[in-house]
Amino acid sequence: MFNSLGKACSLSSLPLRYCLWIGMLFLLTACEGPTSVQRGYRGTGMLQIYKPSVLAANAAIHDIPEPEPVDPPEPNGPKLKDLYENIQVLNDLSPLEFSRVMAANGHAWT
Repeated sequence: MFNSLGKACSLSSLPLRYCLWIGMLFLLTACEGPTSVQRGYRGTGMLQIYKPSVLAANAAIHDIPEPEPVDPPEPNGPKLKDLYENIQVLNDLSPLEFSRVMAANGHAWT
């Protein structure tokens, strides 16, 4: 390397070395390293690697959806124990509430 006067200069000058070290440290600390989580037994290499910034950006995708609207129960309507013979639990529900519970156990939102 040559300076503006045409003389050869070396990287042995102390301030230049300090600037290079500080620059390398800055570059290494400015990078976002991935985070890993162990998902299997030790030694199997089953890791999940992700970047926290990408995970935070995709957080809205993984929100729980809004619940479906619910009709008010009928207080004087028939009960399940009067309509069905083989239901052993949830006997005090109305058929409308029972249908809502059964639909909620399905995979409608996934």
